[in-house]
Amino acid sequence: MSGTNHDEWRLFVAFQYDLEGTPLTDAEYPAAVAAFLRLPVSDPFVQLVLNVYPLSNYPPPPGYFVSAPLALGALGTDDLFVCTSRNADLSLSKYVPTYTYEFNDENAPPQPPPAGLSFPLGAFHSAELQYLFDVGYFQELNAAQLQLSAAMVGYWTNFAVSGDPNGGTLPTWSLYDPMIDQFESLIQPTPVVESTFNTDHQCDTFWNLIP
Repeated sequence: MSGTNHDEWRLFVAFQYDLEGTPLTDAEYPAAVAAFLRLPVSDPFVQLVLNVYPLSNYPPPPGYFVSAPLALGALGTDDLFVCTSRNADLSLSKYVPTYTYEFNDENAPPQPPPAGLSFPLGAFHSAELQYLFDVGYFQELNAAQLQLSAAMVGYWTNFAVSGDPNGGTLPTWSLYDPMIDQFESLIQPTPVVESTFNTDHQCDTFWNLIP
């Protein structure tokens, strides 16, 4: 069983910028991308990444006013977490039965909710833990989230017992097939099959093309 969260890197953007008292602005986005890549802002690869992750693709939701944290969060998520994990799935599935997922509750409660963030954390790194375990330091889940939590606990329990997450009335979670490239989307209230994981995260269209 292998998976990632849709917005892994947003938590680290919050740590680096908002929680240090210097929220990231849209004007600072090119410099932030350069710093993430550890390259000068004038480097051609920085401009290429800015073209792949333009601010215009990340409009802020109601109540928020900046795109840069969302764009930088997507960049870090795709580069450091999602595409590398998918590459591992492609390899592992050749040798062992592999079940892949993406945790997708964009309204997952933070831990605890930071005051005054300039952007929503979405399905941030570690957000799924409160759906699986009584960790004691997260917030209350709503009814739809509790339904998702029950499904996730069922999947994880079944997998621990038999190596297969399926059973009972749970939505069917198919084995990962590289030819189909579908993931189980852990979204409230009921998990569904996700077919756009690769393109959503720029894996084969960008990151896997880099030598």
